[in-house]
Amino acid sequence: MAETHKKYKNTVHKNPFREDRPRNYRRILIAILSVLALTAVILAIVFLTKFFGSVHLVEKEPGVISEVFTGRTYYMLDSCYYAVIDKEQPYAECNGVTYYKIKYGENGNYQHVDPKKAIACVDDYSEMVFIYATEDFYVPDYSDISPEFALVNEIEVVEYPVGYLNKDQCTEVMAYFNDAIGIELDYTILDLNGDTVRWIYFSDPEASPGVYYLLKYIESNSGERYLYTFDRTRCVHLGENFSDYLDYVED
Repeated sequence: MAETHKKYKNTVHKNPFREDRPRNYRRILIAILSVLALTAVILAIVFLTKFFGSVHLVEKEPGVISEVFTGRTYYMLDSCYYAVIDKEQPYAECNGVTYYKIKYGENGNYQHVDPKKAIACVDDYSEMVFIYATEDFYVPDYSDISPEFALVNEIEVVEYPVGYLNKDQCTEVMAYFNDAIGIELDYTILDLNGDTVRWIYFSDPEASPGVYYLLKYIESNSGERYLYTFDRTRCVHLGENFSDYLDYVED
């Protein structure tokens, strides 16, 4: 019995739960964790590419949109302003609406307004362009604009260009508009009965490249002529000598 006890006492027994199997478990666990880590990295790359590689906007309130990650906020300009959008350069989306970069220039030599300053969308039905700009994006109004030129379009069934004003003509028109006495007018009736309607797009590229300030010119059937802002906050009656100011260069 002593020998038997001694024999078993000196025998080394391997515990499968402490040595062999734990090693296998560790290998399996490491493999699983490696796969999970790789999956997490892939998902993170997809997430970052999707959300940080493009701009996502949310509507904070009507006329105010904000970037999701930067907090940059854009405010819609009123109807007195117009811009040409570049549909080949979409910048962001919000509630199904695409916002594009604003382009300016001529003869194919186009540049873009910094989209971190201003972007624009278009209503597909009315084709009206709505500009959204940050607070630090300066846009002049009729009281302080210094236009280099203006485009003159006539409105009938469609809008089409008829000419332009040079810098001196623009200066005279804006001086007249600012100095003349403003009047109250039934704009709706005037619009419906207008015999000649022209939109004048004033460009001040030094102050706000890519953004035009609009005035509307109307000559009624009775021969009376008026010039007023698109938001209808100011209107002036045009005297007989004003035709010299609006003697634009025809296209």
